[in-house]
Amino acid sequence: MDLKKLNDQKYEEKIKEKQREKKNLTMSKGNHYEESKKRRQDIEDRKFQLHREKRKVANSLRIRRRQNVKRKHNQIEEMKMKNAAKRELIKTQERQAFLRLENMKNQQAMQNKKMNKDLVVSEKDLIKKRELEAQKLERLEAELLQNLQHTQNMEKEAFSQLEHAMIDASKPKRERVNKSRLSKRSTKNL
Repeated sequence: MDLKKLNDQKYEEKIKEKQREKKNLTMSKGNHYEESKKRRQDIEDRKFQLHREKRKVANSLRIRRRQNVKRKHNQIEEMKMKNAAKRELIKTQERQAFLRLENMKNQQAMQNKKMNKDLVVSEKDLIKKRELEAQKLERLEAELLQNLQHTQNMEKEAFSQLEHAMIDASKPKRERVNKSRLSKRSTKNL
């Protein structure tokens, strides 16, 4: 950014120097030449103003881009934290479900010795219910992992956009100025 500012200042100084030289030439020539010089000077002034305005717009776009990148980074970090918390919650729920299943199996072993066939059937139904809960937890975990993958894809896309922006910003000044002149000419022709 500092180099760009320095280059822009040098560019502005060159333009001002050209303006000074043109003023000296007009003093030595007649009124007709002065009028044409004045017109040329007005054109140069307009070009200079357009250049300044474009720089301002480019700087504001860079600032917005940086803010967007920061916002995306914060959102990604927030999503990572939420996903990590959800994963921890799922793990604790799985552990609790596992402990509950273990406790129930132990209780069933003791009750099977005491109870008849009807009690065994009802306990099997309860086990099926718990397995369904475990399956639901597994589905929830799969959804959360899919959300995490989607978030990672968004992060890759954000970094890709940042990379393109940095490549554009690293192009030489002449290429940027030529592009701006070409775009001015094409807009004037329209």
